[in-house]
Amino acid sequence: MKKSTLLRKRKDELADLLLREMEDVESLSKQPRFVEDSDNFFGSVIRWVKMADIEAPAYSSKSKKRDTWLTEFWPREPHLAGVLNSVVAIDKNRGWTLTGPDDQVDRFLPVFRNAEGGMGWRTYFSKGALSFYSTDLGFVTETARDGEYGPLAGIYNVDPTLCEMSGKVDYPLKYKPFNGKVQSW
Repeated sequence: MKKSTLLRKRKDELADLLLREMEDVESLSKQPRFVEDSDNFFGSVIRWVKMADIEAPAYSSKSKKRDTWLTEFWPREPHLAGVLNSVVAIDKNRGWTLTGPDDQVDRFLPVFRNAEGGMGWRTYFSKGALSFYSTDLGFVTETARDGEYGPLAGIYNVDPTLCEMSGKVDYPLKYKPFNGKVQSW
């Protein structure tokens, strides 16, 4: 018998033995998590693609409807949710510094540390990064001022699904809160 034929035969025997051993191990537990199901992953991706293709509103400069759909869509697909959660975690944990004259750094450092109404930079940036990656409008920030034309006093994340571009130069953004009137920003 040729050496290559003998090796192929041994390889087939080893493969059969390995399959029997795996079946024995899998049959010890009644939990479905030990049964490998590649169709489940493939089916999940196919459902996700179909859902994205059929239900997604068309891209438009008036992105409010599509942004709402996008923010509701991504959590339903576990693979996409995992990617988004990972990139948001990376972004919100990046280090940052303020440089400049000491008096300005001392004035504005608390503004950034107390962003989002005192919840802090990471909360503020986490919400913003998620908006950036999961909507067409992206990361929207409200800047609070100390007086009408005063210096920056606070920064707040804004839900992009409550915003719409107005097309006006002076007030390019329309903000419509759940309870309240439309505001031109």
